Amino acid sequence: MVAWPAIFGAISAVGSIMSAVQGSKMADAAGAQADAVAAAGAQDAAALAAYAGQQDAYAGLHDAYAAKAEGAVKRQARLNYEYAMRQAGLEEKEIPLLLLSIEREVDTEEREADNREIARRRQLNGALASQVALRTAQGVQAYDGSPLAMMGADIKMFERDQAIDAGNTARRIIDKKFFGSERAKLMVDRVSLLRYGADIGLETGLEQAELVGDAASLQADAIRLEAAGTRMSASSLLSSSQLEAESIRIGGKQAQTSGYINAVGGLANAAYRYGSLGG
Repeated sequence: MVAWPAIFGAISAVGSIMSAVQGSKMADAAGAQADAVAAAGAQDAAALAAYAGQQDAYAGLHDAYAAKAEGAVKRQARLNYEYAMRQAGLEEKEIPLLLLSIEREVDTEEREADNREIARRRQLNGALASQVALRTAQGVQAYDGSPLAMMGADIKMFERDQAIDAGNTARRIIDKKFFGSERAKLMVDRVSLLRYGADIGLETGLEQAELVGDAASLQADAIRLEAAGTRMSASSLLSSSQLEAESIRIGGKQAQTSGYINAVGGLANAAYRYGSLGG
């Protein structure tokens, strides 16, 4: 006769053992998976931390750029200022040269007027001498009647030409002095304007340099904030991977515990059934 109670008990025992083994395998697999998750999280967190370090280095480069850029703009502003001031100085030196050239032109006009007067007097004296010589040779009184009238006409012509030349000369002299003086005033005003523009250019250039430096510094600060955010992400990723790994381990331990409980319960039930059938 077949011993069915013993067979059923053996089958139940084997099933209980298999349940315990399966629970142990699940626990081992969960542990391996948890280790892999934790390792992957640590690796990703380390990569993010390294990237944050690169961001900090990039921010440092922006700091250096901020200092260099600000210094370069300031140097350019000072060079522009120096150039503008030298240009103003050169124009200022031209003013006395202009006035001197005007004085020389006036002197030239006066000398030329004197030379023209001398030439006219010589011409008048020559004409009068020629008339006197001619009248004397003809036996006519040189200073009577018609000869005297002719001499008077020559003298009046001389005086008219002299007056016209004097007026023209005076007008040219006045024009040269007036326009030269006005031009000198314009040059003085231009020199003042150049110096004022140089001052404004220097002021705005220095302000622009500060703005360039501030902009680069703000960008560097923004990069540092991104680096801080990257580090926070790395820390959060590491924590979450550790929590996930711990959850997987807990699940594996629960499966293992459940397998052991099922195994113990199965053995107890088999023993009970075996005892009942045997009795």
